[in-house]
Formats: sequence, structure tokens, C-alpha cells
Amino acid sequence: LDLDRFKQINDTLGHAAGDYVLVVTAQRMRDSCRASDLCVRLGSDEFVMILNGAGGTEDINMVARRVLTQINEPIVFQRTTILPGASAGVAVYPIDADNAQDLLVHADLALHAAKKQSGGSISFFSEELRHELDYRKQLEHDIRIAIAEKAFQVYFQPQVSLSNGTIGGIEALVRWEHAERGMIAPGEFIPVAEKCGLMPAIGRIVIA
Repeated sequence: LDLDRFKQINDTLGHAAGDYVLVVTAQRMRDSCRASDLCVRLGSDEFVMILNGAGGTEDINMVARRVLTQINEPIVFQRTTILPGASAGVAVYPIDADNAQDLLVHADLALHAAKKQSGGSISFFSEELRHELDYRKQLEHDIRIAIAEKAFQVYFQPQVSLSNGTIGGIEALVRWEHAERGMIAPGEFIPVAEKCGLMPAIGRIVIA
């Protein structure tokens, strides 16, 4: 589970407001849990609920919807009403994974799918997301090879003033021509590189 507007809350109302929203969210999650369930905060604005014996997909969806409805209730902080908003990703043991680590990874993928939809969405892990995970793993592997082989190329794009046509600067753009797939768009490989902590290595190639 992840708050949809947490960064916006921090940026506009301050970290004290953000911390208060986290505390209230945790309390609301705990109030929604049964004694046999487990609610924990993973970090930042990300939480995990482990539902023991939750039943089938419909039952899980009902519980998740109830939790989100409660979390999405307005929060009043210093006379300011905050609408936190939250989305959830669901992975089911042992259907989606048979160990805790993979279950968390799959739930996280489902969460990202939910956040691409409208606010307050719930998404279940699926075969489509499994294929996406396999693709991301392969792409990460290929990025590491490209870094080792310095396969990234840098193109310089002039920044031209519209008023007088003079060049005011130059922007360095990183490009990657995959050995088998050809040119891969930055919007495809950069998010994966960022998530895997590989952007500093790519950055060093750009400025070398």
C-alpha cells in the first residue's frame, strides 16, 4: 500500500504534516486489521498488510477496498484538511509466490500497476505483470553489460534561443543501441537503471 500524494503533502505542507499523515495512516491500517493480520511500514509512505486466511480474490478485494476507504478519509492537521489518497497492490501466497521476498516484489509490481490507474485503485499481480518483471530483470542485466562495455552513447543537443537564434547551451543526451534490439528509448531503460541504482555509473560514462 502506498500513499498517492505523499510527496505533494510534504512539499506543500511540510514534513510535520507528512509525518502526521503517516501516523494516522498506520493507525487506520491497524484498526482495519484482525488480530491474526500483520501491518507494517516498509519505509517512506509504503506499508504492507499480511492477511492470514483472507480467502479468495473477492474476499481480499473487499478487505483491501475497506482499508483504502478508511485510509482515504480526510485528515485534519493544524486546521488544514488533507486528502491522503492511497493505492494497493496484492500478491497471493502461494499462487503468486511461495516465499516472502518474491511475494513482496510481486505485490510491489501490482502496486505500480494500481498507481498508473486513477487514485485509490487496487491491482492484483497477474501473468502480464510476471512477464513485465521478467523483462525488467533482463533489461537490468543488459544495462549492467552495457555499462561494463561502455555501450552508452552521448549526443549533444544545442539549446537555441527563440528570440535571436543564438546557442545558449548544450544538453547531453544519453542513448543506448542494444546489440539485438537496436535503439532503446531513454524512457524505457532509465527508470529501470534508477530503480537498480545504476544511474551514477551511466552518469560517469556521460561526463567521461
